[in-house]
Amino acid sequence: MRQEFMDYVDRMKKVRSLSTPSLESIANAEDYSKVLLENFKQIGRLAEENRETVKTILLPILESDRPLSGEETEELSELNEQLFDMVNLEEIDQHVADMINERLVGEELKNASSENYDELKIVGIGRTMQIKYFLMAISQNRNLEAVEKYRREGLTELEKLQAYLEKDKFANLSEDMRVQVLGNALSGTLLYEMNERNANLEYLERSMELLRQALAISQDPFYLELAKIRWENYEYLIYYYMSGLAEVSILPKETAREIYQYSPRMVELWNSDPEYFSEAYPDVNLAWLKCEILKVALRAGDPSVGERFDELYKIYQERDVSDYGSIGVSMNLSLPATLYKVLAEKNKNLVGLKERDLSKMNEFAREMLAYVHHMPKGGSLVNGTTVFSGLLESYLEIPGQLSYEELCIQTLAAVHPPTFIHSNMVAKITSCLVRHLLKRSPELFVSFPWTGSRETVLEKSSEIVSFAYHSALCHDLGKTMIIDTIGMYGRHLLDSEYFDLKQHPENGAMMAANHDSTKEYVDVIKGHHVWYDGSKGYPTDFDVTKSPYKVIIDVVMAADCLDAATDSVGRSYNKGKSLEDFEKELTEGAGTRYAPFLPGLFADPEVRRDLKYLLSEGRSRLYQDTFYLLRQMTK
Repeated sequence: MRQEFMDYVDRMKKVRSLSTPSLESIANAEDYSKVLLENFKQIGRLAEENRETVKTILLPILESDRPLSGEETEELSELNEQLFDMVNLEEIDQHVADMINERLVGEELKNASSENYDELKIVGIGRTMQIKYFLMAISQNRNLEAVEKYRREGLTELEKLQAYLEKDKFANLSEDMRVQVLGNALSGTLLYEMNERNANLEYLERSMELLRQALAISQDPFYLELAKIRWENYEYLIYYYMSGLAEVSILPKETAREIYQYSPRMVELWNSDPEYFSEAYPDVNLAWLKCEILKVALRAGDPSVGERFDELYKIYQERDVSDYGSIGVSMNLSLPATLYKVLAEKNKNLVGLKERDLSKMNEFAREMLAYVHHMPKGGSLVNGTTVFSGLLESYLEIPGQLSYEELCIQTLAAVHPPTFIHSNMVAKITSCLVRHLLKRSPELFVSFPWTGSRETVLEKSSEIVSFAYHSALCHDLGKTMIIDTIGMYGRHLLDSEYFDLKQHPENGAMMAANHDSTKEYVDVIKGHHVWYDGSKGYPTDFDVTKSPYKVIIDVVMAADCLDAATDSVGRSYNKGKSLEDFEKELTEGAGTRYAPFLPGLFADPEVRRDLKYLLSEGRSRLYQDTFYLLRQMTK
């Protein structure tokens, strides 16, 4: 691989580690902000080099119509493997890997001869399907439009591959290609994977059709004779993929019962040669298989769910909390997420919630959060965060226990401290501005559902300030679903990544709407990137002018922009501006981007004094408090 590409990979890895430094190397709270500041200066330099590499070397190759040389093909293939590890599902830069793959596949087919066309096509289809599946999987909880885009692209490839399963075509393939066709056609059923947000009965039925077809193939003498594969493994995968359909509650009970009948065979196959299966699937173990069966048993209405749960809970208690490999992630995140979901579905109306279930749900949530805090800050953290997001989706908020707001904010602290600090800064700035605005113009708050008059506003001023603080604290909840995107400091965002980023207000609003501690803040979360006059910003279909909380939305938007503009940490692409610089921007945008009352508010001497404190000593104190919080959570 050419040196520029090797350097690009090394810089991307370094950027990821610099953005979330290990606390073990930091002596005290005062040093924490200094380390972050110096790290982000380095990130800025590394990112500039990466942007230059992408702009002057990589994109000209990927976007050109000219044929690739043999050397370029080899270099791009090696870079692709470095950026996206398909075996361990770890990524350095999966979106660039997708671009490289598309260029390589197109080039290979363009240059293929009639003798090797099918072979190159099959290899290319398999590689494309794998990448599309991975991109689809990491988008599940944040961008359903992107999920469907990647799904369609992957299914288009799967349809091409299915043609090679026809017996006349299959017989004419080489032995290696028969193996690839069978394996990739089977794994292609994963492209129908879904969660509760995008559950689709048609997808479930189509996936089961393909899996039944695969089961028929595994029993057909024609394929058994021609394909020299380990058929026990092929059969095991069929049942394993079937069990994955139980992720969604709309799985028909009759289908769940059909799958449940096959479940014992999956475990029987694993136990027939555990050494082989453990080596073939390093991210799966027997406990995880039993966890999959538990989900199917739940959907099938089997009375053994309680016994199966208790067995898995005992296994969970014996896990290695310091294992951050694939099995560790499975045992410390995937397993408890499933066990939590079982209890949440069982107790979703909170009526008759047993103390035993409550205790376990709290245990799972807190221990999963602690595990994510301890995870090394590399590619595995992104995958761990994707698994952890399942808890955020199924979390059942219980009075007196960890609130959904607390869970989400602590999640940000665990997976992306710069966004945690930013959220807290925006909350502090917002409450400061609202407190002063209540004194100057209390009439601006009479639209609140629980005020109604100037007098009531003054009576409830402390409640209004509290509402402003917490709504601002939650304004970026949706970023918990796009950690890989907001942590992409190593280069400019691609169009697809920027689209993901623009979804975070809507995703955050959907998350908040389902929980008592956050549902009041939905408008603020959804509207904090919409301009005062509604002319620009996102989401474009949210009419900010009709929200009863518009004044808070206007203040949060300004606070968000102020912190982003003046922060030198977490904004590696831009040196922090002064308060005066931002005030000039505020004045120029008054009436369009910003509310007309804001320039006058910022000009108030008391407001300026408080803001200057927050942007200096206040921010410094917040970094120190964050250090202590993270140190406590990683003990």
